[in-house]
Amino acid sequence: MVDCVIKNWQGEEVGQATLNLRVAKEESAAHVVHRSLRLQMANNRQGTASTKTRSEVRGGGRKPWRQKEQVEQEQVPSVPLYGVVVV
Repeated sequence: MVDCVIKNWQGEEVGQATLNLRVAKEESAAHVVHRSLRLQMANNRQGTASTKTRSEVRGGGRKPWRQKEQVEQEQVPSVPLYGVVVV
């Protein structure tokens, strides 16, 4: 068991945390301390993030009109270069 001092951003002591390092080797103790601190910080976070579901997103329903086709443009006889102009 190791007692770690918790400090705020100004460097003042605000508390202590007890870590169980009996299962760790000396060279990997820093890793265990890091994982323990990450676990405590993750448990303290607020966790209010959210995303909209498919039914809550605006739009995304049926197409309001059909897509314009390329064939209609090629059959217009009154515009040069789009078809045969009858004189």
